Amino acid sequence: MRSFNILLSHCISFEGKKNPKYLLHFVYSGATFILSMKILLVDDDEAILNVYSTALKAHGHDIVTATTGKSGLEKAKTEKPDVVLLDQVLPDIQGNEVLRMMKEDAEIKDIPVAMLSNFGQNDLIQKALSTGAVDYIRKYEIEPDYLDTKVKGIMKAKQSQMTDEQTF
Repeated sequence: MRSFNILLSHCISFEGKKNPKYLLHFVYSGATFILSMKILLVDDDEAILNVYSTALKAHGHDIVTATTGKSGLEKAKTEKPDVVLLDQVLPDIQGNEVLRMMKEDAEIKDIPVAMLSNFGQNDLIQKALSTGAVDYIRKYEIEPDYLDTKVKGIMKAKQSQMTDEQTF
């Protein structure tokens, strides 16, 4: 019979403070499975927000949405999401500019941001990645249910990076 260890721990925010929510981990054979995260979706298309929100909520995630770059920045500061999924084309501020502003703000600079866009020109992708995006996901290449896998991969990479930094 196989057994699982279940750990319920306080989430530690990027500033090192305990977050009021809890993160549930299943540990099996040394692997950690992330079950729930707070995700900020920033997109001006309500239909896209609905599709991706529904898919991510079905996987147990807490979803916060914003329809403009400005409201996305504000919600990143107030909601402290685990991950931000950011559209490239927004009505007020372009996605790469929102990303730059996030990475320059000490309060939110360590939140992983993945671009989620229909625009896949190499110059946009390279600019986003060089500005600090952890991934560039093309909407037309991803099924809504697979987005959960991508987001969990982003968080595992972040946790691994944090563990490596604590080792030194």
